Amino acid sequence: MSEAILKNIERAIKDIHNIGIMLSGASEYVCEEGVLKRFSRYLQAYHKRLESDITSLKKEYPGKFPETPELDGSLSKITDISAALEQEKKAVETKCRAGSFGHELNTQVAELKDGRIDRYRIAPADFGLTAGATDALVVQTAEQSLALIDQVFTGQPGPARDIVVLNAGAAVYAAGLSETLAAGVKRAAEVIDAGRAREKFAALIEFTRQV
Repeated sequence: MSEAILKNIERAIKDIHNIGIMLSGASEYVCEEGVLKRFSRYLQAYHKRLESDITSLKKEYPGKFPETPELDGSLSKITDISAALEQEKKAVETKCRAGSFGHELNTQVAELKDGRIDRYRIAPADFGLTAGATDALVVQTAEQSLALIDQVFTGQPGPARDIVVLNAGAAVYAAGLSETLAAGVKRAAEVIDAGRAREKFAALIEFTRQV
């Protein structure tokens, strides 16, 4: 039973993280009122799932879970952001375009490893990156989007490269290809800056032209 519960917790944490990534991008589509309200409903569902699964674990292993104010605070933060996403249209869309919601969801990391959940906070500076305004990530056309992708894959410094390196590094770490998150970020940066990611992107473009 506990293995299934842990998988459910891991899935909920990943889903919340994915919403945070999308909100961090602060695109015009993501910041539309209807999309934000849908995200709010998702976060409410994930919050209920986490509370239920954590309660089940506490019942299955009585006395093994000490009081954890930080965990309670994290669950409360999810509730707060979910409620904020339901605010008046203009206010919530403005805050979304500033990237505020994504930053609030993603500054704290919940890591499920070896049957244990560890929570910690991260900042761009922890990985040699610089925090920047999300305005630099906003695009209006397909051409602008492609230009931004090219900027990342050619290793040009800036918010776009930093957010890709950080998230790619997290994926490397989650896949077990690095010992630490920092090592995963470093590896992702090396792959991007060496042009290997651009080569894969070019291969993907060529493949889609053939199908």
